[in-house]
Amino acid sequence: METGSTQKKLQIEICSQCHPFYTGKKKIVDSTGRVDRFKKISEKTTDKKESIKKAKIEKKKKETKSKDKKKAGKKKNNLMPI
Repeated sequence: METGSTQKKLQIEICSQCHPFYTGKKKIVDSTGRVDRFKKISEKTTDKKESIKKAKIEKKKKETKSKDKKKAGKKKNNLMPI
């Protein structure tokens, strides 16, 4: 093999005659499996985010209800009996 190098001798481990890409023996990478895994993980995270968001909303609703009850109780107690 001839190159444009200034060195007299080059040692190469893999050449175009034995490299799997050039010989046609290349292993096909399962890129669809990677995409499917990514989508599955992405769905899990979005579902988890949505459930956390729903839980926060419900917690706020409960807090506002309890605050409203406390306010209503305070109003009754502040009234002077006749």
